[in-house]
Amino acid sequence: MKTLRPLVVYTPPGYHGGSDKYPVFYLISGTTDTEETWYRVGRANFIVDNLIAEKKAVPMIVVMPYGNTMTGTPDLIESIIPYVDASYRTIPDREKRAIAGFSRGGGQSLFAGFTNTDMFAWICSYSAFLSPEVFEKYFKNIYADPDATNKQLKLLWLGVGDEDFLYKNAVTFNDLLKEKKIERKTLITSGGHTWMNARHYLTETAQLFFK
Repeated sequence: MKTLRPLVVYTPPGYHGGSDKYPVFYLISGTTDTEETWYRVGRANFIVDNLIAEKKAVPMIVVMPYGNTMTGTPDLIESIIPYVDASYRTIPDREKRAIAGFSRGGGQSLFAGFTNTDMFAWICSYSAFLSPEVFEKYFKNIYADPDATNKQLKLLWLGVGDEDFLYKNAVTFNDLLKEKKIERKTLITSGGHTWMNARHYLTETAQLFFK
């Protein structure tokens, strides 16, 4: 991008001084957030630390970039992932790479994951959606052969609060996936478009990755 862009990287206990390689989870920020919000407000480092300590989650690297609607997927695919794979002890394999995000970051995660199924096998949306128009225009690769998609994706996960202002859109997207015979896991919680729910979704999904 010919400029410097910050990102935050969580490494699991034992990373420093060790030699093991790890799967990578890309966790994308929302509309008004920065690369710091997922750990300052989302408490991502504490959540993943505790899950690993309790042996509920696989040790993983978590990369928290600054979400950006202007560059989005190209930034992630062409700049961030190559940088992370070159700079950290990652396992550079699609089955060892997950992506999720909250709000706008959830939409970006769906877009990036569906566009690059050769790079991501685990795709999650926290309080987000794709409109039927966008999904059907850009992602025929996902719905044209649902059996192939269901075999390729290890996890497609959607979570939203029942008082979220995006709830109806998220339900419509879920119904569309059902109609297209795309397998997914869903979670509807109480409450709205809040970080309490975002932390809940992170806790639920981090336990599923890379198993």
